[in-house]
Amino acid sequence: MTIRDYDLTQVFDPSDLWPNENDCPDYPIFENEQSRTMNPPFTRQDAMNSLMRIRYTLNKGTEDLRPPSKAEAEEAKARYFKSGTPTNWRWNNLGLGHLQPARLDNDDADLIVTAVHLRGFIRKIDAKLDRKLDERADRERAARSALADYAANAPRVKAELDSLAEAAARHQQRMGDEQAFYRTQELRRSLSELQTKATAAAKTLGVDLPAI
Repeated sequence: MTIRDYDLTQVFDPSDLWPNENDCPDYPIFENEQSRTMNPPFTRQDAMNSLMRIRYTLNKGTEDLRPPSKAEAEEAKARYFKSGTPTNWRWNNLGLGHLQPARLDNDDADLIVTAVHLRGFIRKIDAKLDRKLDERADRERAARSALADYAANAPRVKAELDSLAEAAARHQQRMGDEQAFYRTQELRRSLSELQTKATAAAKTLGVDLPAI
């Protein structure tokens, strides 16, 4: 007798059922909106715990089994499933509306389906977390760039602004040195924009604004 050494919870690949991980329904799945509203989706830890229990049941307590090969997965599908319309509405909603248990008393088939749903749901949660981490990294990169821009350019702009201050004052007093006056306005706007971006960037990173 051949001893099975692969994990039955991995007979189906969630990426085959839901190429876009966001298309996997939340777990648990409910038949109507009212039930969904009253029962929030599992946390990742809850889903992992449920998957571990199913793995223990399907694999008869044997742990750390390998994923099945493609041929082994197809053989398991042929053993536990057959073509036909399922009586369980969950199977339809999970994209398995073309299958039904090979035997009416085969609870393992439903556990295999539940396992791929849990794995797809965990994959969906992980992808969402990865996107959040990527977005945070993008914000931090932009913030660091803004701080570097401020540190590199604000001292120069401020120095030029200081050097033109007297000329700007003369212009304001007697409408002289028009070029210095407008340059002063331009530099003030530039310094203000640098300071605004740098202040927001420093707040994002939780650091102090560089001294200039």
